[in-house]
Amino acid sequence: MDTTGKFCLAIAIVILMAAVIAYSFISKKGPNGAVLAVGAVVWFLGRGILSMMGNVGRETGAAISAVTFSGFVGVLLGVMDVIRKYRKRARLRSASHSVSQASGHPER
Repeated sequence: MDTTGKFCLAIAIVILMAAVIAYSFISKKGPNGAVLAVGAVVWFLGRGILSMMGNVGRETGAAISAVTFSGFVGVLLGVMDVIRKYRKRARLRSASHSVSQASGHPER
């Protein structure tokens, strides 16, 4: 691999790491499903740019592929985030229901 190839690989790794950090931040601060939506938008954006540009060089193709792959990673993390938050909400609902039954007060 020549120097240009190593540079393209480094840029792709930086894009992916930045995307994972951004998805983590969105997961903590955003509403349920936000990571899934952002990941889908990024994936479609990468696919759209690639289809509009057609035949691109190695460097441009690597950058666009990194964006597309980071969108795919975002969709996967988004699905896991939605499932995790759904299960957490179900556990909290179940715990509050059992506490209200134990105290004898009806749930509001």
